[in-house]
Amino acid sequence: MLKVDNLIRRTGDFVLHIEHLAIEKGSYLVLLGPSGSGKTMLLELMAGLERPDSGSIFLNGTDILSLPAGQRGIGMVFQKQWLFPHMSVAANIAYGLQGKGLSASEIDKEIKSLAQETRCDQLLKRRADKLSGGEAQRVAIARALAIRPEILLLDEPLANLDTPLRTEFSSLVRQLNRKGQTIIHVTHDYSEAIALATDVAVMQQGKIVQQGSPREVFSRPKNAFVARFAGIRNFFHGSLSYEVSGDPAMALFSTGNLSILLLRPQTESHKGHVHIAASSITLSTEPLSSSAVNQFRGEVVDMFDTSEGVEVVVKVQGTPFYVVVTRQSVQRLQLHLSANVYIQFKAGAVQFEPDAQ
Repeated sequence: MLKVDNLIRRTGDFVLHIEHLAIEKGSYLVLLGPSGSGKTMLLELMAGLERPDSGSIFLNGTDILSLPAGQRGIGMVFQKQWLFPHMSVAANIAYGLQGKGLSASEIDKEIKSLAQETRCDQLLKRRADKLSGGEAQRVAIARALAIRPEILLLDEPLANLDTPLRTEFSSLVRQLNRKGQTIIHVTHDYSEAIALATDVAVMQQGKIVQQGSPREVFSRPKNAFVARFAGIRNFFHGSLSYEVSGDPAMALFSTGNLSILLLRPQTESHKGHVHIAASSITLSTEPLSSSAVNQFRGEVVDMFDTSEGVEVVVKVQGTPFYVVVTRQSVQRLQLHLSANVYIQFKAGAVQFEPDAQ
């Protein structure tokens, strides 16, 4: 549906360079990356608010770069909604319907339909400057949908909403997508991508470094940058050896001073990285007798609360491992900074990815 090829936009020292990006009709693409990675700039180039230095953007086979913003069939909702404050909600929604040759009754019918679809039908008579953040966001979407866009662009739509409103808004855009609306959503929040996306593109310094389904991207990150967005802290680069004495099903991964056993991957590559989910690592104060073939002694160097429990950082021969335990386990094991502990994990918990050729 939308295809971006070799798109370049320079501004100061920053260069946005999108070599290739393809979006299917009806998909929900989340552009994920830190501030300054070029996510919003890419949306503005799609919407016609910025001009690229070179490259192409095709929508349904038509090069849209020569078209003005109002003729591209793309609607955009900004982080700041930019509603007309002195106008009613109904008038704000009607603004997107102007110039379509509709009668007054047809406009009124369309306003009511859009308001119902975006759950702001009880707000139509209220002035825009009297709306809450969540209400204003719904009205902004209704106004953007008034042009019946091929693609709806959302720039950090949840950034200024509290948790209940984020949940409500996420439900709204999911329903719009299920009805067939193609959506491109910019965020720096991994949880939004997990909750909403059918497709994820991770951006770093003006480039897309990995694209695929959320499962593909977050279970098989290509580099440490992507792994960090996936919440994977145990990410190590090194080399793989297939000469493991006595067991042809095993391989040995070396990183720093450590050697980690893993199930032999289906590759002949020797250079690459492994990642291990924090939830796959167990922690104890004494060596354990278990099926976990990887067991290391280390020192607790940091501890902090998370939504999932307590994250404990254990340094093993200079390499930090991140382990999540319950608060009850912290008390039971009497964990504290500088405590000597053991970590264990199974060979099957270690995921190897070869370096890109």
